[in-house]
Amino acid sequence: MFKIDNIHVSVDNKEVVKGVALEIRPGEIHALMGPNGSGKSSLAMALMGHPAYILHTPYSILQMDGKDITDKTPDERARMGLFLASQYPVGVEGVTVEQLLRRSVQEILKGPALPRQGRALSDTRIDVLKFRKDLEKLAKKVGVKPELLRRSINVGFSGGEKKRLEVLQMLVLKPKYAILDETDSGLDVDALKKVAEMVKTAKWPNGYKPGILVITHYTRLLKHLQPDNVHIIKDGRIVETGGKQLAERIEKEGYK
Repeated sequence: MFKIDNIHVSVDNKEVVKGVALEIRPGEIHALMGPNGSGKSSLAMALMGHPAYILHTPYSILQMDGKDITDKTPDERARMGLFLASQYPVGVEGVTVEQLLRRSVQEILKGPALPRQGRALSDTRIDVLKFRKDLEKLAKKVGVKPELLRRSINVGFSGGEKKRLEVLQMLVLKPKYAILDETDSGLDVDALKKVAEMVKTAKWPNGYKPGILVITHYTRLLKHLQPDNVHIIKDGRIVETGGKQLAERIEKEGYK
């Protein structure tokens, strides 16, 4: 499982996450909801290892399949199987989507060890034409136009295109656990349904189903995903956990 317990996060010396605990098992979908400024995205960044989001208590537990990842860098966590779809995907000029994903797959094939300790890229060569064909096929399922794969990452992309691309990256990289931060923002009704279906049915060739944490403000995505658990976070603390009925109540009554 992906286990976090007593997680405290500070940004610019201000505590924004105050003792959050979650356990996410393979195949489970958890939703995290809360008002603006409640600590949702800060938690996501800290879980991925962003250096600006500091875990500041020695009693915090951050484990992936029983392995402590507290001191792991973001790239080490990614190699171990953790994925973050950012709330605000950045643009990278001069590197195409296809180049990024092909190189990322090569890195994964090298294994969880650091590059100097693992195999060289020459040992993990992949068939470029086959990779492109498979990538284009998968992109169409997510709703990503094939021509976007040959453009610089997120440069000139619409908000919806960026969000679809984040899901495409998850499907290509096949992580053990994925954090999706407001993946529904910028998506129209049809795109939302398509993306939700791809996330809900994500299953890798070895039969493994990833554990997923979805951060969202709205229930429209959750109606398609049907999460196993819904968690409400306020002022850095999870104050309530329940099923889809909880999300429906929040939509009607707001965060009280």
